[in-house]
Amino acid sequence: TNGDDFIMLRSLICVIFAPVVAIIAGVLLQATSIADFAPYESPVSGALLPPMVVFKAATKVSAMVDALSFALKPPPVQVMSLLNGYQATQAMGIFARLNVGDAMEKLNPDGMSEIKDIAAAVGADADALRRLMRLLSVLGVVASNGSPGTTKFGNTAASKMLIKDAPGSLWGAAMASSTNHYLGWTNAEAPIKRGAAIIGFDDKFGISFWDYMKERPDEEAAFAAFMTGLSMEPNAAIAMSGANFSECGGIVDVGGGHGSLLADVVSAFPALSGKATVLDLPSVAASAPERVGVAFKGGDFFDERTLPSGKTTNCYMAKVVLHDWAEDKAVAILKSVTRAMDLAGVPKSARKLFLAEQVLTAGDALATPKLGLDVNMMVMVGGQERTEDEWAALLDKAGWVNMKTHPTRSLFTVMEAIPKV
Repeated sequence: TNGDDFIMLRSLICVIFAPVVAIIAGVLLQATSIADFAPYESPVSGALLPPMVVFKAATKVSAMVDALSFALKPPPVQVMSLLNGYQATQAMGIFARLNVGDAMEKLNPDGMSEIKDIAAAVGADADALRRLMRLLSVLGVVASNGSPGTTKFGNTAASKMLIKDAPGSLWGAAMASSTNHYLGWTNAEAPIKRGAAIIGFDDKFGISFWDYMKERPDEEAAFAAFMTGLSMEPNAAIAMSGANFSECGGIVDVGGGHGSLLADVVSAFPALSGKATVLDLPSVAASAPERVGVAFKGGDFFDERTLPSGKTTNCYMAKVVLHDWAEDKAVAILKSVTRAMDLAGVPKSARKLFLAEQVLTAGDALATPKLGLDVNMMVMVGGQERTEDEWAALLDKAGWVNMKTHPTRSLFTVMEAIPKV
């Protein structure tokens, strides 16, 4: 009856929305200051961060919806939907490699274009490309009218992220995920069976991932674009994390690439302008763009003699550098930083270390990407993600102690460390 249907609908709404209300209420109660309710726009990249309370609530609700969607599927569908992930990875990789998003944007930035025109623009077979686009459409990546026979497609907000020169582009992510990372994972079984000391990528190709990239400049450039594309929002979030950069007389970003993170930090803490330096490989430093208030130096973070230093340079930071390495190498990097400060005569009481890394926690709404990256680090480079206790133990081995942990509006947590007494 209509009455029974109404009762059932009301019950379903309550089942769905009651947890959402509970999540939002819990996040609001955890807010510690008025800053948790303020958005932030980076003057450097233009990245717009939601208020911390919105970020926390959105990630928790999204995780809940994903879990519910998965639970509602029959077990065979659950398994096959995961196993078929390779199809999406390769489809998006081809879409990026052929620059299809860029072509559609040029053909019709406000709507859809005929597949024959898109295919001609990218040098592809029209019918085969139509079938690929049909798959990407049902995955929600590109726009279409939903009909299997459609010949018109257009961009969505998601597909625009795969345009090479778009702000915050993930073109490089699609390229790397569908090529070198994809190949590396075909040997993921090696460390699983023989121990994490065996790096799957190295075992398959006979060289390290980094050496492999040096031999393939196009893939190396795509990987660099991958890292840059993933950095806009996290960099702004790290700069505004509450970490106390104001006590820095000078700061060095160890392995800081093209300086986008340090530029955000300098923007948020203008007193550091002209006192901030990025240390990376000579080839990376030489190709870095100009950054206001930021200098670049080529070197090796395992060699303290090449680290930028000075008596007033009392702060060093590293973002997702240590997770690339096994524990002995990660400790060696931290000890190199300590030796650089020793050589420069930086007073121990003034020294600070800022680590921006993914911290594994129980009940984390962002557990899926973090744990996926943990296995990726093991397979590709022999690194790992760590719990807060594991980070504390690593810091302790290197002579540092985590003084304070700062959550951010991103996957990353900032750990603010000082030397052990």
